[in-house]
Amino acid sequence: VDVPVMPEKLLTKFSAYYNKDDGYVNNLTTGEQLNGERSYGVRGAFQARFSDMVKWDFSTDYANEKYANLINFRGPNGGRVAYTIQSKTRGLGAARINSELADVALGNRARGTAVISNFQVDANENTTINFISGFRHLNQDFMTDGADSLSSAAPNVVLGTPVIIVRGNSSPLVSRHLVDQFSQEVKISGSLGTQLDYVAGFYYFNEKANTNFASLTITPANTASTTADRQMNNQTIAYAGYAQADFKFTDQFKATAGLRYTSETKNVEFLPNATPLARQFPPFSTVDLVNNGVPTKQVANVLTPRFALNYQATPDLLVYASATRGFKSGGWNARANLAQQATSFGPEFNWTYEAGVHSDWLEKRLRINVNAFYMNDQKFQGAAAFVDPLTNVVTYLTRNFGDMRNYGVEAEISAVPVDNLNVYWSFGVQKAKYANLSAQTLAQQASCQALLRAGASTLGVCNAAVITPTGEIAKPVRVSPFSSTVGFNYTMDLTGDLQLIPSATWNWVQANWIGGSNPPGTFQPSHSTFNAGITLKDSVKGWAITADCTNCANTTYQVSFITFQYLNEPVRWSLKARYDF
Repeated sequence: VDVPVMPEKLLTKFSAYYNKDDGYVNNLTTGEQLNGERSYGVRGAFQARFSDMVKWDFSTDYANEKYANLINFRGPNGGRVAYTIQSKTRGLGAARINSELADVALGNRARGTAVISNFQVDANENTTINFISGFRHLNQDFMTDGADSLSSAAPNVVLGTPVIIVRGNSSPLVSRHLVDQFSQEVKISGSLGTQLDYVAGFYYFNEKANTNFASLTITPANTASTTADRQMNNQTIAYAGYAQADFKFTDQFKATAGLRYTSETKNVEFLPNATPLARQFPPFSTVDLVNNGVPTKQVANVLTPRFALNYQATPDLLVYASATRGFKSGGWNARANLAQQATSFGPEFNWTYEAGVHSDWLEKRLRINVNAFYMNDQKFQGAAAFVDPLTNVVTYLTRNFGDMRNYGVEAEISAVPVDNLNVYWSFGVQKAKYANLSAQTLAQQASCQALLRAGASTLGVCNAAVITPTGEIAKPVRVSPFSSTVGFNYTMDLTGDLQLIPSATWNWVQANWIGGSNPPGTFQPSHSTFNAGITLKDSVKGWAITADCTNCANTTYQVSFITFQYLNEPVRWSLKARYDF
């Protein structure tokens, strides 16, 4: 709802939403329905126009969202089932976990608040200054069962290794995450003459986070032990300055050059919690990291430039090219079982090169956009999991494995062959591989191959990180060589102002790997999904009724793999009504 309190002086806007979804997974152990949603949120905003040259935009929002894609399997009747003994209505209790996490139940709940302010001053007709402030707070509770209390219908092999999980085990992971972020930006933008447009500014970011998390093992006899029970404190402080200029050589030809300098400092602190259960591993703190040579502070000073060329050859033909560098911060392996495994990993750097064409044809009845890209991720941060041969427990780690290179072509084609009919096709072709592997990764591969030749146990060496079970370098995950979406919508004019609009899409994804080390069971074969819908609307009175389905053929495929396959959502049928007033 938009309400002009003082027309052209003070404008307000309010919105709210509520989602209730009972879930599509039947937990055969507890009888609960899982993977449902209970979410709501509110947002308020106002714009104060003090004069023609000064205005203030302010907004705040709150969201409370409960949703998680918990482990589930396709049951014998085609429905989704789970077997965990954990419940979405109760926590583990203070007898098994530290008191702050005792009430966290199965699932994921995130409560967030944001406040955003943008104070704008038009210094003159060619110069604008913005003071942009932001504050965000997040409180997140999470519990999942990493073993799903294994039933006979569930896999009994972890990550393709011969390690057997005892049937009936439960491996709950519980966490509470508190984050506060503050950012401040001062930006100036404008033009110098008719040929040069510019933007420049300063950015400050400060984030503080506390993560309280624990993981347990519960046997079929209902005895429990603690794998980890600790808190981790993080702080990130970053300063950045940036500038970008667009220079118009002619009305058709424009060149862009930009540069950003970022100085970022990150700190970490580990604190063991008092736990009521016996520990599988000794607790560790920040001091233990230091004693094992793990740095608790990371500093990154990075230059990230961008260069681009745009040529508007005709009103219907645009040709462009760009080169951009970016980076992603480093961090620490917080899920480590031992202090020496809580290693740090450094930042990842990325150069991306793109070139393409945007074009309209046949009096804009045909649009063809084509883009070619080459991406070089240097010091690529890879997330991996392996079975630790010393502890026989799954251990998670992230490290800089080397470089990852990806190149390909993307295209979008849309056409209006007859009035009111829109047909479109988009597709992507890509190929990715690892290169310039780190010395640690090459040494791991050599050890794996030596163990395979000797017929010895390869636990924790092969089928770990980016080394496959057979000692080869894995293929990057979720890189489909070819993906495609084809669809249409058609507007049929009925009597009066009524319109009937059928639509459909077909998505096809070629086979790719989901698991980082390409273990058995993480190869996702090629698959298709279909979506379809039909809408009846009154274009004048502003109402519409839509019936549709997503994943209409109920295709099942895996979207992630952490010990088990995590599956996509099944078929969903919807009936929607809308009225604009």
